[in-house]
Amino acid sequence: MRPHEDPTQVRDPLPRGLLTLSGLWVVASLALAFGAAPPMLPLASSYAPPARLALLGMLAGVVVGWPVLRFSMTRRIAPRRGVLLDLAVILGVAQIAIWPLRLLANWSIERTLALDLLVSGWALLAACAVLLGTRSDRRSAHNWATALLLAALAAPLLAAPLVFESLEAFLSSPTVGAMQPWVGLYRLADPTERPLTESDWMVAMVPAAAGTAGLIGLLLALRPLLRRG
Repeated sequence: MRPHEDPTQVRDPLPRGLLTLSGLWVVASLALAFGAAPPMLPLASSYAPPARLALLGMLAGVVVGWPVLRFSMTRRIAPRRGVLLDLAVILGVAQIAIWPLRLLANWSIERTLALDLLVSGWALLAACAVLLGTRSDRRSAHNWATALLLAALAAPLLAAPLVFESLEAFLSSPTVGAMQPWVGLYRLADPTERPLTESDWMVAMVPAAAGTAGLIGLLLALRPLLRRG
């Protein structure tokens, strides 16, 4: 250890632990969604609902699991670079998980691309939240984690009965789908073979565009800090 290094800090090497956790999370999501027994009718339509459920589980790991894990860590050397490395790993694992599922669910290339954009966009937004949280002390980081959970889970669901007359109207709303990850994925991973509409593309593109713009803006703002880690 170098004389000027803080012994309570940990370096951010290649996140092998995150790779392992990501792989296990994907396997667990698939196992819970598809189960051990084969479907009664081994058709694409019978695999589509479990495929949607598996993606919902994976998205939970991206939007909630990873940020909470990052916020719970002790102080680390070069934490911001570590977040970007984590993001690269998560996006890579997402590609490995999403595209093979289209072979089971019989999704079109366009629908699979829209799902990929949605998951990647929310991963970028989660990275923005984690990058902002790394600038805070431990208590503030916990506050960031709580706010992220409320934004991703509770707030839209609590507001739904006040705005929508039925659950079907809530789930089919493109505005809600673009602002809430679970609803957006539920809409895009439709087990029917209907073609994508402009509203569907909006649900996929809004998080992707917001996440890309937010991350680029943060990287420019944090450029002096990134040089130091």
